[in-house]
Amino acid sequence: MINVNDIQKAFDALANIPQQGNITPEQRNILMNNAVNALYKQRLGLPEAYEFQTALPKIAYARTKKIHADLTPFRKRKTVVISNPEFVESGLLPNDMYFETSVKYYTVVKSDDAKARKLERCGCRQENDAATDTPAYRKYVGTLDLVEEDKWAARANSSIIKKAMYLPFSDGWKLLFPVMKPKYIEVEYLKRPTKAVWNYDIIDDVEVYKEAGSVHVEFDDMLKSEIVDRMLKEYGLLNDDTLDIEFANQKIANGQ
Repeated sequence: MINVNDIQKAFDALANIPQQGNITPEQRNILMNNAVNALYKQRLGLPEAYEFQTALPKIAYARTKKIHADLTPFRKRKTVVISNPEFVESGLLPNDMYFETSVKYYTVVKSDDAKARKLERCGCRQENDAATDTPAYRKYVGTLDLVEEDKWAARANSSIIKKAMYLPFSDGWKLLFPVMKPKYIEVEYLKRPTKAVWNYDIIDDVEVYKEAGSVHVEFDDMLKSEIVDRMLKEYGLLNDDTLDIEFANQKIANGQ
């Protein structure tokens, strides 16, 4: 967790705010949240973050190796009970989800049920569970495959591939379980960053930081400079300050 006031003090020092001219608290919060979102997407590694025509810098390897550590504060999981085996509404899915990283499904069957063998052939594995670890029942866990819409029909009608799968829509997920309806699914995902807020009181016509009402940044404190650099870049664009832009770009590119 990074204190928003520490971010703003570091930004003020680099941007030389007293000389450049003060900015409003609303502008501060906009710059900070834009910087947080930019760092989040860079660490996530979405396609727009890559330039395939150029060689990757040396720092890219280090960033790739520690991406999981940097995104740990945003990693969550949620259990969703399945009532409709063909569709799960968006209201049942995590409302703060930005990107699902893994989806598993859990099924409980009787030990003598022929479907237990079919589940094993579909890639499910038996899992020990104190609630179902009896001779009469078995618990199986499998992975839901994400399948694009242009491949859905072929996979659904395949006589060879019989794996559970899902396809996201704006109002929920389309589901297919080739053997039987599971008891529930477990969604592991990266949540959206909580919107940071630098709150303040006005004392003698000056905005002074106020802890109450402030919302801190969820990234680890070691990434404070990464956020400040991105704020400085946008501030330079706002003021047409090429020195700030070049300085921030160099630090971002070098991972400093």
